[in-house]
Amino acid sequence: MNKFNEYYYVEKELLRCIVAIKNLYGELDEGKLKSKLVKMYKFENIEENFKERLEPLITSYFYRSSQGIFTEIEFIHKSFEKYLVAEYYYESINDGKMYRLNVGEPSEETMEFLEGLISILKDKDAEEILRSVDESPLIKEKDKQKIIDNSKSIAENETIIIKADEEEKEEIWKELYTSFNNYKELLLHRWIALSVFAWLHGNETIDKHKIETLIGLLSHLMPPHVKNLERVDLS
Repeated sequence: MNKFNEYYYVEKELLRCIVAIKNLYGELDEGKLKSKLVKMYKFENIEENFKERLEPLITSYFYRSSQGIFTEIEFIHKSFEKYLVAEYYYESINDGKMYRLNVGEPSEETMEFLEGLISILKDKDAEEILRSVDESPLIKEKDKQKIIDNSKSIAENETIIIKADEEEKEEIWKELYTSFNNYKELLLHRWIALSVFAWLHGNETIDKHKIETLIGLLSHLMPPHVKNLERVDLS
């Protein structure tokens, strides 16, 4: 593989990594981005190669917007950003890295792009056309069964993936195994507290947006005697 091709694949790998981190954390400056890259992929010599590898990418694909002392980096091409997240999902499933799928809620466009990538995998002619412009494409027909097996395994796995605390130095994610039957227990404390608030709140107010999210997530799993929304403003 020549020098240009080698750099091209490193660039695409880094871009997928960057957009995944951006999707997970939202606001990012270059310092925070570097620290998350180290945790996510554990690049060797990241300090030495940071400017060499990342600066050209940031200059080409991002713009910097200053807000006080914080300089945020934003993707110039939003559609390309959403497409790269789809590639990142595809790559993570292909590698069997379930935990890497938890990088925030995907947009509708990202899911459409992911569906398009899968449609290429199902079409030999499309895969051949892709190979004609890229000698080592991300999508390879030989990986089809692995994608099927890995996606099935991930869908059936009852492990919960959560974002680690900012203070964690080793990883971005933590894994917690729980049966789906016990999933409701993860937020049961909030429903109990909501009942107590409903009984006692008087003139106090509650964050309706957070309650709306709670209802959307778990109301269908809660028994009626726990699901007390009396006197909660749902307008």
